[in-house]
Amino acid sequence: MRESRVLELLEQSPYVPNIISRQEVDSNTTLEMEYVAGKNGKEWLNLRDDWSADAQSWEAVAGSLESYIDAESDLLDRGIMYRDLNLEHLIFCDSGARLVDLEAAVIKNPGEPSWLQDDMRGTWETMAPEEFPVQAELTTRTATYRVAVIAHLALSGRLPFERLLLRSDTYAWRKKYPATISRNLPIPTRRVFTSALARKAIHRHVDPQSFLAALAQSYESSIKA
Repeated sequence: MRESRVLELLEQSPYVPNIISRQEVDSNTTLEMEYVAGKNGKEWLNLRDDWSADAQSWEAVAGSLESYIDAESDLLDRGIMYRDLNLEHLIFCDSGARLVDLEAAVIKNPGEPSWLQDDMRGTWETMAPEEFPVQAELTTRTATYRVAVIAHLALSGRLPFERLLLRSDTYAWRKKYPATISRNLPIPTRRVFTSALARKAIHRHVDPQSFLAALAQSYESSIKA
């Protein structure tokens, strides 16, 4: 039912699947949705079970990163915070990136500056520290953290933090330690990631688009240097 409501609000968005049919019986809602064909995020990164990947150049990933961030940004502009980013649910197709499985997405109340989360679901590897408590206040800077994790994985081949087995241990590590940015990245790029992956949301880029602009500028400055 939540996903149905989210997709209704995103009916005009080109970044999510269309609803073909909806059936409601008692309190159950069944959706038939458009099939989105393309390469998913896991395939794009050649992501392995331990969440390591093939490091790629900025030139190789810039277009796909921009497509993905456009999708995240469109949903934010429409009052939806995408959550639980399993990389198999990020699809790259001819028309750009699409996000599927919006069951955990959060709808912002009209007039409010932030999203109120009341759900503990989530993919730990792509969650910001503030998403770990069951009840939390999320902002566009939360989305900045998520897209920065994906960008760091694409450009360095690894996550920017320790990957632990338990949710509680993962949360404790993220609260205590700063992100571990790959030293193989250019120094200006490392500075961008340090900001985007800050433990406190206020220190991050204000939204995914501002992070992308800073990331692109960091590579341009590295080339000029």
